[in-house]
Amino acid sequence: MTTAPGAVDRREVTCVALTFGAGAGGRCARLPDALKEERVPATFFLPGRRHIERCPEPVRRTAGEGHEVADRTWTHRRPTEPEPEPDGTREELERTTEETARLTGRRPAPMRPPRGRTDDTLHRVGREPGLSEVLRSATAKDRATTGSATARRRPSPASSPDRRGGAACT
Repeated sequence: MTTAPGAVDRREVTCVALTFGAGAGGRCARLPDALKEERVPATFFLPGRRHIERCPEPVRRTAGEGHEVADRTWTHRRPTEPEPEPDGTREELERTTEETARLTGRRPAPMRPPRGRTDDTLHRVGREPGLSEVLRSATAKDRATTGSATARRRPSPASSPDRRGGAACT
């Protein structure tokens, strides 16, 4: 297995990244074409069961076109609620990491927790397999809309009380 091409140590380098909290299938099937046409690399944080297990072809294509496929846990459950169990959190991350590596030939380096909810247990457990926790700093909150114009008008800081967001591409 290899790491993603052009991988950087996010502990050493400040990064700005275009990320998606869902896959490039379903309603977002045209997304890889647009990214390819504009020569824009992206990172897709994928819940394993929903994307890697149920629809692996778009995941293979995403990785094959040079985009990074990253860990977003297996079931997308909130790893900090109700009480985080290190073994359950570990299983959520390890299973996604292993299945992503099996499918794409690359181990994910970054991990984004569902809904941006994180704590000390997740930090510690995520570092064990070498995952780098990445949180979003802005979101279009486009989950409830189908129009890109609406999403473009309302990027907002992730520090707002409603930290939910991400792409409605499932």
